[in-house]
Amino acid sequence: MAKPRLLLHVGSHKTGTTTIQDALAGNRPWLEDHGVYYPNPKPYFFAKSDAHHDLAHALAAPGGPDSARVRKFRDHLVEAARHHDRILLSAEPFFRHEIPSEEHGREARLAKRRAYIARMADFFAPFDTEILLVLRRPDSFVESLYKNAVVSSPYTGGFDHYIRRGYFRLDYPTRIELFRERFPTITLRSYESGLKAGIVPAFFDMIGVPAPEIADDAHLRRSLTNKATLWLDRSQAGGRLGKRDLNRRWHFALVPASEPVFGTKDRSGLWSSTESRDRFLRRSLGAMPADFFPPVAELPPQATFTDAEHAAADDAFRAWERANLGYLRRRELLRVSPYRMDMPSSGDALRQWIASFRARAWPEPSE
Repeated sequence: MAKPRLLLHVGSHKTGTTTIQDALAGNRPWLEDHGVYYPNPKPYFFAKSDAHHDLAHALAAPGGPDSARVRKFRDHLVEAARHHDRILLSAEPFFRHEIPSEEHGREARLAKRRAYIARMADFFAPFDTEILLVLRRPDSFVESLYKNAVVSSPYTGGFDHYIRRGYFRLDYPTRIELFRERFPTITLRSYESGLKAGIVPAFFDMIGVPAPEIADDAHLRRSLTNKATLWLDRSQAGGRLGKRDLNRRWHFALVPASEPVFGTKDRSGLWSSTESRDRFLRRSLGAMPADFFPPVAELPPQATFTDAEHAAADDAFRAWERANLGYLRRRELLRVSPYRMDMPSSGDALRQWIASFRARAWPEPSE
């Protein structure tokens, strides 16, 4: 008897995943009319996201507090498969998670990654699972990862130092092969090709469903300019910033008030030389087809941010912070992410807070 079909969108990161997941959650009836079921994880994990991140995280922590929820969620998927042609899950942490251990080095990381994918394969054993993987060209991907590290971690040290840390995650041939060992059916697309058609329509085409008329890419997360990134990296040097100050600076870097300081479009890059970029690409891409990604463009001059520019940015931020203190405090009370330009209603934020509190205060026991 044939197994029920399941589509597992594993990212990767920085390929419009949040926009895609918002579109999937907002169009569940449309998807079901076309035979695709996109399950809501919130009743099972008390998640605030419509993506399936909590499942991906739980599989990296076997025997943890979410074990019972994981089993109940799989039971739900098995039951749902009786009523739908295909099930679709989406969570980019599936692309990067490893089973923790005390070992270090490349071979140890390979073993930890292989162990995690084995855990995935066990969970999805009842299904005929197809991996959906969208990859971004490594040189722009690592730039985006660096910007994310600056605003979401204590990292400081500049781009050149950061890229030396990123080779393992961006070894695409190895990553693909590790998936293929357990999931032979993999559909690959490049992020850059999707940009031409629109991220959401391109993804719906990938799963064989016509895009709904309301689907668009309006919610793509706005990226920091290079100058704003260098300002934030330098601001964190020495661990001077608390989380609140960092988040306020991150939000400031995205609002129109910061445009005179950081500009609106990058006419510079982060790579120090064409040679270092091309070496990184060769190492990351290995034997992947040469035409999978669009050709690399001529390298722009490297971004700089002088002492005077840094001081001016600090002054502009402090003036903006003083003028918008009430607005900022309300965002913080509602736990609005710095990259969000809109403000959720108080009711929506309260419901999210209650769900998060329930998950922490009364976790279901492992069976």
